[in-house]
Amino acid sequence: MDRPAPVTASVIDLARHRPSGYETDGPVSALTPGELFPLSALRLWAAPYRSPEETHPDWREGFALADIDDHAAGAFDAFMRTLLATSSATLDVRCARCPRLGCDEATFLLAVGHLQRRRPLGATRLLTRWMPASAVRIGLGHLGQFARAAADADLWIPSLRIEARAVQEAGVDPGLARIH
Repeated sequence: MDRPAPVTASVIDLARHRPSGYETDGPVSALTPGELFPLSALRLWAAPYRSPEETHPDWREGFALADIDDHAAGAFDAFMRTLLATSSATLDVRCARCPRLGCDEATFLLAVGHLQRRRPLGATRLLTRWMPASAVRIGLGHLGQFARAAADADLWIPSLRIEARAVQEAGVDPGLARIH
């Protein structure tokens, strides 16, 4: 019986691990409409915080164009406000015109995909990288409402992205986020 080699690294920080299912710094042009909608909502919502001196398009316009109701827009806004108020890290959310996908943007897309498929544990694992557990409990319901509304509008995160992530995480104990 083979035993696994002991972990000798001083710290393995899974919070900084790049999500699989997406090419690191991959091209936004390769994304599907189901991925572009939440990414655009995220980037446009964050734009006034990135560049407060500039004028920005209203992030809600995309919801109207996708025929997604105001309740889902409100839920997305509530999630983002919870994230903004509780995040312990600066997130990699890029400008609306950036042709490359940021690591945290990919994590956001994966969390939405998990919630579209009613897999809250997968989304919870991803969101705890950014927020304390109490904030995740609050934000998860809001993000779930947004994810379901996007799915109802046929704006799905492709399952191949989520399955690639699940294969990579198989056997990883989420309680071992830091190994000393």
